[in-house]
Amino acid sequence: MVEFDRYKGFTGDARVAYLKCDVFSPKPQPALVFVGTDDGVKVFMNGKPVHGVNAGRGVTEEDHVAVTLNEGWNQLLIKVNNWTGGYAAKARVRSAEDGRLEGLKIRAE
Repeated sequence: MVEFDRYKGFTGDARVAYLKCDVFSPKPQPALVFVGTDDGVKVFMNGKPVHGVNAGRGVTEEDHVAVTLNEGWNQLLIKVNNWTGGYAAKARVRSAEDGRLEGLKIRAE
């Protein structure tokens, strides 16, 4: 989990931050991205919007986003919109049955 309000320059209300990572899949396959944000979120997979929620809320993994991973590297981008108060996000990539995806690699920058 990334708690943005612990980093200088990210504190305060009405803020936006982006998290980006690359997800390697050894083959094309369906997956679920479990996302939790405080507050709103927009999720992009390989440059295409796949999910969005504009709400004030705390971090839970309540958003389950169905995606298709291409063979090779896939870009996952998460936009987090903080309204007020806490400011955080977390995400994980799992199989469509909420299990481990064999051969999956994550590269964050």
